[in-house]
Amino acid sequence: MDESDERDTKTMPEQLAAITKELSGRELRVEIGKNFSESIQPWLDAIAKSTAAMMALVTRAQQSWEEFIKLFAEAMQRTHDALKRVELLAELGWTLPMHMSLPEFHDLVMRENLTVERVDEWFQEHYTRDDGVEFNTLRNFLLSSNELTFWKPLVEQAFRAFDRGEYAICLPSLLLVFEGSLARPWRIAFQNEKKRKRFFERKINGAIAGSIHHYIWKSVGHFCDIVFETAVSDGREHPVLKRNLILHGKSDPSKWDQADCLRLFQAISTVLSIGHEISTASRERSAR
Repeated sequence: MDESDERDTKTMPEQLAAITKELSGRELRVEIGKNFSESIQPWLDAIAKSTAAMMALVTRAQQSWEEFIKLFAEAMQRTHDALKRVELLAELGWTLPMHMSLPEFHDLVMRENLTVERVDEWFQEHYTRDDGVEFNTLRNFLLSSNELTFWKPLVEQAFRAFDRGEYAICLPSLLLVFEGSLARPWRIAFQNEKKRKRFFERKINGAIAGSIHHYIWKSVGHFCDIVFETAVSDGREHPVLKRNLILHGKSDPSKWDQADCLRLFQAISTVLSIGHEISTASRERSAR
């Protein structure tokens, strides 16, 4: 292996260190009686050789950086393309999953022909695989949240009911916690559809366009439009749960299932992801 090949096997910092060492080891000795140019030529040759090696290294570094920038830009574009579909996901009964990796989220929302049933199955598999590791992460997040202290007894009992498969007990409790996690800090009259819609419009328009908070508020707002819909009939099937039918005793409890509870656990988690806003709202309310 020649010297240039040996350099190619080293990391960038190692190559720079080797070049510096090579230069620092050269001494300029001009012996009396010798031609000056002949005496200095070996040192100049060393500089030229080392400079060429350094320029090649810089060129490779620039190419690597340009490739990184390109890959980063492509990844950001894919992320924004996926986040733009949060309203579609909400329409199918699910809020933005804050504990999910971006590749997984992209894999889900960018699929064609998404339906409520397919998305329900996807999230059920997500939360139950590997002995429920993702669900346990969600559980720990909710139970340790300061923002849920007021509802903690209810949340703990909801988890116990869920573990026993008692979804008909779990579901109404989670609806109360979800509604309260929004209504209590910001004092929203959720039963008033116009006030609720105005609240979400202000939050969405007040967030920086394209920011994660912008997408979170769009996700939660559209989810509420679907779940809290008022003009619903108890005479037909609804693919996504309807709060008014459930809490007014007009929905069949035998049809409330695991997916319905998971969607509410996740929705509460999504609301809590904007915890600093919740804390600010609570402080402002206390100061009044």
